[in-house]
Amino acid sequence: ALGFSEKPFESFNDFTNDGEIMYEIDIPSPLTIIPATINEAYFVRILFVQNRDALNDGNITLNEWKEILSVEDPDEKHFLICKGALPVAYMKINGLLNTDKAWLSMLFVAKDFQHQGIGSFALKYAEEYVKKRGFNVINVQTDKKNITAINFYSKLGYQIYDRNTKIKLSKIL
Repeated sequence: ALGFSEKPFESFNDFTNDGEIMYEIDIPSPLTIIPATINEAYFVRILFVQNRDALNDGNITLNEWKEILSVEDPDEKHFLICKGALPVAYMKINGLLNTDKAWLSMLFVAKDFQHQGIGSFALKYAEEYVKKRGFNVINVQTDKKNITAINFYSKLGYQIYDRNTKIKLSKIL
């Protein structure tokens, strides 16, 4: 009644069970991903400002975010990653009308929530999202000075393929 299901016993952590019965429950992730629309522009702006220096993208005002998030463009999708009800990250995927590769064109996490797996969660979602749409490759680019981002993507299987003005990384799905 509480969501537990009976499973055959499996040994773990040197735990013994005389009855050879165990119960499991799937605990939902505290992280969820929702589409980012004009209604979420305020939250996206706050997250952006916290990460503006690392992104090296200048300034995007609240009104500009409202405009960006209000456009219905089939080539791109915007997402807000929430921990419970709190928005903690933003992600933009584009190139969805291409035939060969999609792009993760923006990903940033609130300063107080960095290094907690939220970026990895978002990136995994992005990879699954584009794979379901028939893509075999996802690309990302970042500023040469953003060593944290380069290391993050590299750690998750992305390989650098271009080092010109921006660092471009790619992953085969």
